[in-house]
Amino acid sequence: MQKIVKPLMELQIWNTVTDLAFGFLVTPIAFVPCNSGAVLGLLRLFQVPLWLQIFSGQIPLTNTAVAIILLFENRYSAIVQTKYKMTRPTTRLLYQALCYMYSCFVLLPLIFFDLDQEKAKLECLRVIPCPIELFFEPDHFVIPGGISLLLFIIIFTIFLFCNILFYAIRISYFLNYELQFLTMSLKTQKMQKSSFIAILLHTIFISILLGVPATYVVVVLIMQSYYNQALNNLAVLFVSLHGPFSTVFMIFANRPYREYTMRIWNTGKMTLGPKSDLNQDYSKHTTHVFQIVI
Repeated sequence: MQKIVKPLMELQIWNTVTDLAFGFLVTPIAFVPCNSGAVLGLLRLFQVPLWLQIFSGQIPLTNTAVAIILLFENRYSAIVQTKYKMTRPTTRLLYQALCYMYSCFVLLPLIFFDLDQEKAKLECLRVIPCPIELFFEPDHFVIPGGISLLLFIIIFTIFLFCNILFYAIRISYFLNYELQFLTMSLKTQKMQKSSFIAILLHTIFISILLGVPATYVVVVLIMQSYYNQALNNLAVLFVSLHGPFSTVFMIFANRPYREYTMRIWNTGKMTLGPKSDLNQDYSKHTTHVFQIVI
């Protein structure tokens, strides 16, 4: 059980940090189809360097995507019985470190690219002739766009989906076609499948919440002729609110969490510790699964 708690906790932490960054610390304003934006968050009041504010918004978002990869890798290593997987802790730790390093620095070349900001802002005015007042604020910034920005986004998206699809397909195949040949009760097999389905639905839900605004940005960047500041703001709001929606979905997608939450709602009492209702319920539903799987 402990092996799945860690990646789930990492995912929820990055969800929370992303919400804090987009809704409180950085609060970015995007001016797509121009590859520019402004910041209105708390870090601006403390006069934090602009490049550091950009990193503070980008890193939690991309690390949330990496946390999804590592969640599936965790399930793959624990469930699938094959020699083609990372078994040494040092190897897995190196893989995780490389994934996080890539996600942290994926936009590094663009952020530190020596770009003439004044000239770039004038070019943006050709695309957006009547921007909002924030466009003319000192904290308005422009990063290299066009093919460069789209290329970085596409490469990261391919990296993300290739990893997730490999683990998801391999786990699904094992649970549906190979698990039945193991010495295991049908009840335990069913619990394994339901546990993986809950994780799969949770990550799909997060991907939709983050994928909708990301798809909008990519499409508008390609079109280069459509500007709607209301939709730009809505895309940022969508990202900043994905954490609470993700948490609620996770609670109701997992039966033990759902039953425990409803019990708290009905009784108004919450118990913690090894004898709590949640631990008892979770143990009742998943003890056999994790004993065999992990």
